[in-house]
Amino acid sequence: MLSILAICLTAIFLFTASRCDQTVAFSQAKNEICGDGLDNDDNGKSDCADNFCAPQCLLELTVAPTFTTEADSQVITGTHRRAKNITVEISPNPGGSGKATLVDGETWTFTARQLGKVRNELTITADDGLGQQKTVTVYITRVD
Repeated sequence: MLSILAICLTAIFLFTASRCDQTVAFSQAKNEICGDGLDNDDNGKSDCADNFCAPQCLLELTVAPTFTTEADSQVITGTHRRAKNITVEISPNPGGSGKATLVDGETWTFTARQLGKVRNELTITADDGLGQQKTVTVYITRVD
């Protein structure tokens, strides 16, 4: 008789128990917005320091083709992306080395002076100010 009473009480409890309400809130995942200077995804890193922005933060450097010159100086130009500084080193003539001028957001220029009557090696290095560097080497031969 006791077991029948226990079964009946369990059945009554199951059918009369109060409903349990639980609210679950879902928040949208936050993505980093590259280039706004903020840590949008709250991971402690902003913009190019955040891995999410890595593809957009690559440093790029190109040099317009210049292979021969008839003078002792030559204007070298090219394009860049995200460079803060561009330096040019000329070998064998260190007198023509120096810093390129960043013309606008994507263009740079440098005048190589005192080029020797040999094959001159120009090592062009861009840096983004955050430790990333890109180097391109080109050669100019003076033919006068």
